[in-house]
Amino acid sequence: MTSEKKLLCYNRGCGQEYDENKNNPDSCLHHPGVPVFHDAYKGWSCCNKKCTDFTEFLNIKGCTKSYHSNEKPPEPVKPAIDKSKAEVIEYRAPIIETTIERPGFDTPQKNIQPTVSDSLMEQVKSLISGSTCVQESKIVKVGESCKNRGCNATYAGADSDDSPCVHHPGIPIFHEGLKYWSCCPRKKMTDFNQFEKHPGCAEGRHVWVAKSTGNKAPCRMDWHQTGSFVVVSIFAKKYHPNKSFVKLSPVRLTVQLYFPEDNKYYDLDVELRGVVDVDNSSVQMLPTKVEIKLKKAEPSSWSKLEIPREVSEPEKTENNEEKDSIADRVDAVDLNDL
Repeated sequence: MTSEKKLLCYNRGCGQEYDENKNNPDSCLHHPGVPVFHDAYKGWSCCNKKCTDFTEFLNIKGCTKSYHSNEKPPEPVKPAIDKSKAEVIEYRAPIIETTIERPGFDTPQKNIQPTVSDSLMEQVKSLISGSTCVQESKIVKVGESCKNRGCNATYAGADSDDSPCVHHPGIPIFHEGLKYWSCCPRKKMTDFNQFEKHPGCAEGRHVWVAKSTGNKAPCRMDWHQTGSFVVVSIFAKKYHPNKSFVKLSPVRLTVQLYFPEDNKYYDLDVELRGVVDVDNSSVQMLPTKVEIKLKKAEPSSWSKLEIPREVSEPEKTENNEEKDSIADRVDAVDLNDL
């Protein structure tokens, strides 16, 4: 004896299996209408039963009896929309540009002292010793030159660390035949040898071991703004707060984060779209991110975080072809603003 094939009823609200040979006019109790959802209420267009709970809505018994049907009912036809008559309203937040005088990009930056989370210090506690080993693992050889730009000192022993390092903390700039350093822009030269021998303008400690530029740490950066602040978030974990820094000028933001576990760096150097109040800006170093809160110099709306900066190659001459390493980053700027 073979079992009879059961069919599934597709009438809304039924969903039962039935025997086609025993399908009577009153076998199916279903909803001939369509579901209606409005203002948190759920119900059927064919009966007045309404509720707010979705499970209760599914359990509403049908209001009409008929034959079971294994054909899906047609979907309700949505009214056609005449797009030619539709009114499109586009809203754009007003962009209020700054009206105060904008300082130059080369304005000296201030090192912002961060507020470091205790959780972050615990996170990197086990990595501190490892990062020290990485820095000290390379033996500095006698005759090694200082890696700071513009410093001509060479390593002659432990006493070399005590000598002052006079260097250029800025970057070399080549523009329309002129050559100068971003940290001392008033001294512009045309001869490359003269530019190369131009004495440094800042004093610090020698750097005998070059920082690896190939190990770049990928970090996600995002920003948002209020009427008074621009908040820049750099999402990072296990970075060393004592070997990372945030520098700020009214129009420039520079960030470097060091990751001792991988011996990698994250670098950010941007020209800000608006002008900020450096003294009233702040930095928080947290376990999952660095949050930089920039105080706007005046209430305004920034269309973007930064102003794109053009980068061009330095002029090629017989004297400087062998010295391209000095000009590893060249920024073209408008000299009329200086």
